[in-house]
Amino acid sequence: MELIPAIKMFLREYIEPWLVGNFEKNGFFYDEKWGGIVSESADYGFCMYNNHHFTLGYFVFSIAVLAKFDVEWGMKFKGHAYALVASYISLEKNKEKSKYTKLRSFDPYKLHSLTNPLHDEHTRNSEIPSVSINAYYSASLLGMVYGDDHLVSVGSTLASFELEAVKTWWHVKEGGVYNGEFCNKNKMVGLCWEYKLWFTAAENKECRVDIQWAAPSLARKEATDGWKGFVYALEALYDHKNALKKIRDLKGFHEGNSLSNMLWWVHNRIGKKNVCCRFKKEANDCWFCTYCC
Repeated sequence: MELIPAIKMFLREYIEPWLVGNFEKNGFFYDEKWGGIVSESADYGFCMYNNHHFTLGYFVFSIAVLAKFDVEWGMKFKGHAYALVASYISLEKNKEKSKYTKLRSFDPYKLHSLTNPLHDEHTRNSEIPSVSINAYYSASLLGMVYGDDHLVSVGSTLASFELEAVKTWWHVKEGGVYNGEFCNKNKMVGLCWEYKLWFTAAENKECRVDIQWAAPSLARKEATDGWKGFVYALEALYDHKNALKKIRDLKGFHEGNSLSNMLWWVHNRIGKKNVCCRFKKEANDCWFCTYCC
């Protein structure tokens, strides 16, 4: 509990400048042409909607955490938070009222999101489905914090679709969409494109499925502790004791990750905790419909 004030201060310091528009090196703004929130700088193509739901998902998750701990701050920036969510999760029921593109990155046919829908030769490609899952989970989490059942429902539904898409398109198995020699040589797909699947050099076993790592590949001496941490985090879902031991033995962590983050993850896989909602919306006050429909 004594860490919460420091966490609140850290999140306010790094999130608020983006929301109020005084971040010196960059900032969000509304793009009228495509109807969405983008940044002034390139940011790995975010200004052209590349990794759009990925990036905003991180912001939405952090805002949900801060809003839960700091109710006053959460109410002050509630509109900003919903604007970010609407940029990638809008249902656009009323086209005349909506300012955002309908389910911008999501493919309702394949039931998974697309990474760069505008500026690539093959626009229909998807990578890192786990981050797509996080983006929609984060939207659902924000809905929990604000007491918005509609947002919780839509966010969790899209996250569920992404999970099923991973089983369908990324996991190579008998009776699935892949067959023949491909199934014999591969167990997982890296990037799904419109007309192709992508792999890197055969000797890079852990990278051959791009950012999807598998435990057997970690025995390679070239495998770094930073990437091992993510595999151990998955292991914590079914064997938290062994995962915890491996995590404590790590000498380093990948960008954005840390020992404290990994410990939080493992210990939160053990048992369930009730979510306390401290935001009460007034009658007929549907923020999801205001921003996302």
